[in-house]
Amino acid sequence: MSDIDPDSLKVAELREQLKTRGLDTKGNKASLVSRLKEAMDAAGEEYVGGGEYAGGEEGEQEEEEEEEEQMDEAGDGTANFDEEGDQGVVGATEGESAEQPEANGNAEDEEAAVVLGDEFRTIDEATQDDTEEGNTDRKRRRSRSRDRHRPARSRSRDRHRRDRRSGRYSPPHRKVEMEDTAWESLTIFNLDKYDSDLNLRFNERGIKAYPLTVDGFAFMWCGVRATYGVLSGKVAYEAKILENLKVNHLPKDESNPHVLRLGWSVNSTSRNLGEEPLSFGYGGSGKASTENKFVDYGQAFTQGDVITAYLDLESDPIVISYAKNGEDLGTCFEIEKEKLGDQAVFPHLMTKNTEFEVNFGGREGPYFPLKEGYKFLEQVPLEERVRGHLPPATKETCEVIMMVGLPGAGKTYWVDNYVASNPDKLFNVLGTNNIIDKMKVNGLPRKQNYSGRWSVLIDMSAKCLSRMIEIASHKKRNYIIDQ
Repeated sequence: MSDIDPDSLKVAELREQLKTRGLDTKGNKASLVSRLKEAMDAAGEEYVGGGEYAGGEEGEQEEEEEEEEQMDEAGDGTANFDEEGDQGVVGATEGESAEQPEANGNAEDEEAAVVLGDEFRTIDEATQDDTEEGNTDRKRRRSRSRDRHRPARSRSRDRHRRDRRSGRYSPPHRKVEMEDTAWESLTIFNLDKYDSDLNLRFNERGIKAYPLTVDGFAFMWCGVRATYGVLSGKVAYEAKILENLKVNHLPKDESNPHVLRLGWSVNSTSRNLGEEPLSFGYGGSGKASTENKFVDYGQAFTQGDVITAYLDLESDPIVISYAKNGEDLGTCFEIEKEKLGDQAVFPHLMTKNTEFEVNFGGREGPYFPLKEGYKFLEQVPLEERVRGHLPPATKETCEVIMMVGLPGAGKTYWVDNYVASNPDKLFNVLGTNNIIDKMKVNGLPRKQNYSGRWSVLIDMSAKCLSRMIEIASHKKRNYIIDQ
């Protein structure tokens, strides 16, 4: 049993626990407690305590103090609105400006401070009788007089509380930390963090990866290509399934909850391996696929197995074959050279709830010896490799397009054409339709293979979308939001 008691954790501790699980950290304490319990239940973790978080004054005060600390950390330049609607600046700047009227001792400044708030008042407030308005003004001036004798930090906290309760509160700005980009300059074969789905996580070296599995993510596939491709030779790489991740929250009738599919593709295809022309995959269910046509091949494989993917670009036709734990499974695909043209071929993997590791030749010794005449991709000279898509140079050069229009107006049609006409920008399309498209079963739409309530799956997809948009903010990519 875990020694974690979600009910007794503070807001900051709850958010840290959720962050380590890749979950949303927004919301009040009650929602954070509930979200953490659901995640622990889904992962089969037991925890101290039970029941539902009751909230109350103590929880609300803790949330307010947590957000006040974040507001104070924001420092100079954080805009806020006080009770009268005047726009001030939280921090040292506000402190200096707030003390100024007292130093000058000018009564006109006090009067002007009240009048400044008129533009934020409603019509009803502005048309109240003079007597009521005069009383209100006197109360405001007395309040301001007392307020000036308190420290700026205390005033900003009071103002923060009032804004929160009146609905005018906006969370303090948080700086978005971008992911490390050192991998972009590497000249070795590794998994391409740019040409990958957003719900896939990598180790620092870029040879291990695992997908998010919480909630609706467990229904989804996610794919990734290698950073380099090849034009010639007889090459190979290995992939080992390290672990079938826990997905106890999936329906018991979910078909193949743990699958790794690996193979080869040209990088003009999508990340859905084996579902388009010039995209060839072999999966753990014992199926090989290309152009979304699935056929029996080889053997099923799972956690602990090592699959070797072979590519013979010297033969005509081109041959793709595989081996399981060193045992040759024979020819899987034959490709006419004319269809490939001058396009490079890239290693490509796609996972559903499995953690895997690849060996492009950088590992100290292979898992199993290669077939005669083949070599690992890492042995291909740098000048004979073809670099995959490069990310934008800076965050400022990234593009974000948000579709706006009536249902059925043709937004998605426009997006599909725009993405196809700008392949060099490698747009990531964010929307629930795209998420559900990642939930296919043997290439078939999820709707034809789902026994539960469709509305529940749509709701899960919407939550996945929110999480993916949050992840997207940390990466240098081009996005189109089509929701």
